Amino acid sequence: MGNTALVFIALGVICYFIGNISPARIAGRAMNVDILESGSGNPGTTNVLRVMGKKAAAFTLIVDILKGYISVQLARYVGVMITDDNTVIMKLVLLCSFCTLIGHCWPIVFKFRGGKGIATTFGILLALRPHLALIMLVIVAVTVLISRRVSLGSLVGAFLFPSIMITNNTDYVLGARLWYVTWCVAFSVIVIIRHLPNIYRLLNGEEPKLSFGKAKAGAAGAAGTVDGPPDDEEFEDDEPEAEESGDETEEDDAGDEAERADAGDNDAENETEDGKAEGGPEEETDTEKPADDDTEGSEE
Repeated sequence: MGNTALVFIALGVICYFIGNISPARIAGRAMNVDILESGSGNPGTTNVLRVMGKKAAAFTLIVDILKGYISVQLARYVGVMITDDNTVIMKLVLLCSFCTLIGHCWPIVFKFRGGKGIATTFGILLALRPHLALIMLVIVAVTVLISRRVSLGSLVGAFLFPSIMITNNTDYVLGARLWYVTWCVAFSVIVIIRHLPNIYRLLNGEEPKLSFGKAKAGAAGAAGTVDGPPDDEEFEDDEPEAEESGDETEEDDAGDEAERADAGDNDAENETEDGKAEGGPEEETDTEKPADDDTEGSEE
């Protein structure tokens, strides 16, 4: 095995572990949030924005872009040191950038639970062909602004990525054309595979729209506006309330019956008093009769 092959292997491994760097987890640890258990569970910029806010999302985006950019520049630097063959240098760049994307999407240090590769791919493309990176950025941004769904913009960019890259880079590829075409198709396929859950949600109309509202940091697992499952505790809390409301209804019914009973007693008392009031004059009349008789007797 030649020195060039050893350099390819060593630099590929290094770039893979560069891809393993997870700014989302770094930000989550600083804010006491487990990003894998919050929101959609994806350690990417969009989920970080929903769960931890704009500053953490900006940090995640910048670091993920830098991972791709640095891997390309590192491969170029090492390639120039070991050879003057531009084809070999180009192959080394393609290999290292691919290893970085693999490390980002399937990081061994995080049990292969990684991101979806959009920001890292943009960083790679920014180092390779800045003007094509801007074209892709515009395509993704317009799609996101129209649909307000980041995943849809990412998927549109992934589908268009091979055709845009291949048709605009024939002169730059030189003797590594087959490598380059394979690299473009592989990048597109990986990004689409990483977005399969999003594709399913888009087809079912369940994919959440992008929101720039302030996220509540520190609520690990309580998450994002859309993706987090409902808490069972909420449903458990509703049942006692229902029972309490039923008890209150029974108490109200018992109170109404007691009021009706009191009202009935009051009516009975009123009738008794009325009867006494009517009977009073009659007794007085009866008592007056003997007095009249006595008067008559005295007159006689």
